[in-house]
Amino acid sequence: TFLQTVQEAVVSTQSTGEPMFFKIAKELDGEDMNRYHRAFRAGLEEFIEAVSFYWAIKHLTIIHPDVVQREFLGECPMLPGDYFAGLADLTGELMRMCISFSSKGDDVRGFALRELLYQVNAGLTMSDTRDLAHGMNRKLEVMLNSLKKCEASNYTIRVRGAEFEDSPTQPC
Repeated sequence: TFLQTVQEAVVSTQSTGEPMFFKIAKELDGEDMNRYHRAFRAGLEEFIEAVSFYWAIKHLTIIHPDVVQREFLGECPMLPGDYFAGLADLTGELMRMCISFSSKGDDVRGFALRELLYQVNAGLTMSDTRDLAHGMNRKLEVMLNSLKKCEASNYTIRVRGAEFEDSPTQPC
């Protein structure tokens, strides 16, 4: 299954005994991290998005930044903006999966993923995150659009589901 494939990938990256970003942490030891942050920020945000996606699929919750730091990054520095930007990017993946589940008639998982999107949206919009990461304003706009798409998908399944006897994927 998809979850098994993702779990195997996570295990293979952790099998070296040291977190993936260990080399960055080693190179930055004793240096001013802010001076070099731009060099690895984008990769770190993508990695946080991937780890968060894995966590969301496995646990149906949002991963805490302390867990990201401890379990996946080790000594590699992560700024709050890195974590928030990774979560904002995560919403696009959750939206695609939510719509996929809904289109297959699995409204339980579709609604669960929409709830995760609500949590991320509430956390990022209620906190003052706009200035913490590069391009965060745009990420928040995209996040809101992802949430709207999930809501529309879930709503359509519920409303149109009443028109079908067995499931929305079965023709009348």
